[in-house]
Amino acid sequence: MKKNIFSIILPCALSAGLLVWLFVTIDYKGIWFAIKDSDARYMTAAGTVFFLINFLIIWRWRILMKAVGLKARPLTSIWWFFIGLFWNLAPISTIGSDFIKGMGLSKETGHRPKVFASIVLDRLSGFAGIVILAAGAFMFGHHIIKNKIVILAIVMMSLISAVIVVVLFSHRIFSFACRAFANWPKVKEGLMRLHYDIVLLKGKQKRGWEAIFISIGAQIILAFEFYLTAKGMHQHISLVYFIMFSPIVCVVTSLPSIGGLGFREISWVYLLPLVGVSKEMAGGLSLINSAFTIITGLLGGLLYVSTLSSGRVQYPQTDGSLQQSSS
Repeated sequence: MKKNIFSIILPCALSAGLLVWLFVTIDYKGIWFAIKDSDARYMTAAGTVFFLINFLIIWRWRILMKAVGLKARPLTSIWWFFIGLFWNLAPISTIGSDFIKGMGLSKETGHRPKVFASIVLDRLSGFAGIVILAAGAFMFGHHIIKNKIVILAIVMMSLISAVIVVVLFSHRIFSFACRAFANWPKVKEGLMRLHYDIVLLKGKQKRGWEAIFISIGAQIILAFEFYLTAKGMHQHISLVYFIMFSPIVCVVTSLPSIGGLGFREISWVYLLPLVGVSKEMAGGLSLINSAFTIITGLLGGLLYVSTLSSGRVQYPQTDGSLQQSSS
């Protein structure tokens, strides 16, 4: 119980603490004026682009579902994807929201290992797209921004991505890592089944590369959305800066928080002043994008409530019934 309470309090405390620090160190009135004076037309366009990116990510997830042999209706996939976005706003981290999304889709399809394999592969392809875009953008723009922290962030992202891929796709290394769960045979068995489903992608590299290219495209479009937001705030910033910075911000916002709130703001307040943007403008831009995230998540909340009312979400089953449903 104490562990569960701590896992809830920690993200809330981090988001709240970072926001307090932001408003203490930066003139909050300047942030408010930056937001207040923004152009509604650009903001509407930016919000629309932000929302539509989600369907590109759903398309990527659907490709990986087919790669692991999972059959799920498109509408059901969209439904649970947006419910996952809603739970991203809760203090349970993106991993917790993926678990809820995966359990929901598992009840619909009856193939839990394949569902979670598709989610893991989706996360991996998304991270691969982030790393490739960040590294590529920095190769072309390193002479513009000579910042050691930015270089270190890109190198660390590349190393982490490589290690994760090696572990997941190597049967010997994955089996060795699973020995840590020897005292929990059901957990170990579930992880190995997940591994076997992920390895199915080995013979379907084309699907994997399609997912990665979609991830790169989604990141470029997200950078364009930040560019539109900046234009709406009357800031003339080159798109290349957002292509370089947005992948780093995406990784940082995956840390324990409430929908990335706090980490997103601190990241932009640190990065954008490197190219001459005031901290107030950077703070305003990040808060507007946090608002886009919250609004999209609340849409998923409406779907979740309607799911509860229709009885599609059930109470947790016993171990025996769970085994039966996943077999």
